[in-house]
Amino acid sequence: MLKRKIMNYLKQWKDNPNKKSLLITGARQVGKTFIVRQFASQEYGDNVVYINFEKEPDAKSFFANSLESETIINNLRFKPKYSSIDFSKRVLFIFDEIQACPQAITALKFFTESKYEVIGTGSLLGVGLKRVSSFPVGYIERIEMLPLDFEEFLWANGIKQTVEFGLMINKEDIIPESLHNDYMQLFKEYMIIGGMPEIVNAFINKVPYDSILSLQRGILQDYRDDIAKYGDDATKEKARACFESIPYQLAKENKKFQFNMVAKGARSRSHDESINWLIDAGLVYKCNCVTSLEMPIKAYMDTDVFKLYLLDTGLLVAMLDDGCADMIMSGDLKIYKGAIYENVVANILNSMNFPLLYYKKDNKWELDFVITLKGVVIPIEVKSSENTKSK
Repeated sequence: MLKRKIMNYLKQWKDNPNKKSLLITGARQVGKTFIVRQFASQEYGDNVVYINFEKEPDAKSFFANSLESETIINNLRFKPKYSSIDFSKRVLFIFDEIQACPQAITALKFFTESKYEVIGTGSLLGVGLKRVSSFPVGYIERIEMLPLDFEEFLWANGIKQTVEFGLMINKEDIIPESLHNDYMQLFKEYMIIGGMPEIVNAFINKVPYDSILSLQRGILQDYRDDIAKYGDDATKEKARACFESIPYQLAKENKKFQFNMVAKGARSRSHDESINWLIDAGLVYKCNCVTSLEMPIKAYMDTDVFKLYLLDTGLLVAMLDDGCADMIMSGDLKIYKGAIYENVVANILNSMNFPLLYYKKDNKWELDFVITLKGVVIPIEVKSSENTKSK
């Protein structure tokens, strides 16, 4: 069973007497349903109402005539599958794939007002929320669930001393070479495997890499199918083309997203909606360019100039040529090395809630990432070799 940091967040949410309904966004297969059901079992026992609106489309009828929480719950209590639930006690309502029932999203206002505890999740929730006619602003708390970060990956591999190791690094203690090599080996494995729970479970259970690669490519195909199924007619072909171009965009020395690599003659105006769809679906992260390193740094953001990173570096490796995993382990990646290392750093910064920004000036000077911490601008340069120097 994988240990996830979001579990602590869910427990804090449960203990908050003034809680709002919680919406958990995130890409498909990052583990939203599993972690919420595990949390529900641990904290609420059997007193859980679970509805998956994609698997139970008839459940939408509970929200068809009235959005008042009391009316909905009075109807739910007569459904045979919920006959054992004691509605007079504390109950957790889980509305999975809630984007498939926009009325349920609107009804969260009334559940929050009545102090009922509700968690809504959805694979394409970021996309679906735009289609809700009456979004309950002020009654919902939102959190994005991401693939496992590197620390969670270490936990999955049975390494428990991650906090102590981090403190050792922060104190600038000398790290023994053997220890450094061990963690670099694990970090390379993390880049290949990534943080999708199904893939990490396969890895720790010693599944051969060829089979893991097939699982990763299966997830990528699911994403392509989602684009085809849920994307708007005007954007889905362009969204897929943008998605497929990411490895080659990042393989360039200049990693700025170039629309002419998506299709001949393509322009930003015709592809903006497609890229926004990918971002809302949680499949890619956008890293905007800033033209100055002064504070406030977002005031210098050029939203027309950006890079795109994939949500999971393991999936990025799976999009590349066969044999790239072996090349990562040997340290020989040729043109893809910069792409993979930058993508994993983007994933790390995103998991730490840093806005993704990079700096460029006069087409000469570029910093891969810049962040602000305690009012100070901090440059981050990503190098895949020890023997290189940044301008």
